[in-house]
Amino acid sequence: MMSRAAIHEHRITKSQQRLRRDLIELAAIIDEARDSREAARAILDAGYRRESADADD
Repeated sequence: MMSRAAIHEHRITKSQQRLRRDLIELAAIIDEARDSREAARAILDAGYRRESADADD
């Protein structure tokens, strides 16, 4: 049977593993959002350039 200290340490280790996994997942979400934002910006910039070019014609 595990001692109380060992059980507590095991729970802390499990919590740290969960936290680490959640942080990795959060980092991936942030990277994806950043990529999406950059893509949206590029699309908008291209649209503005095209509208500007059309206005010059």
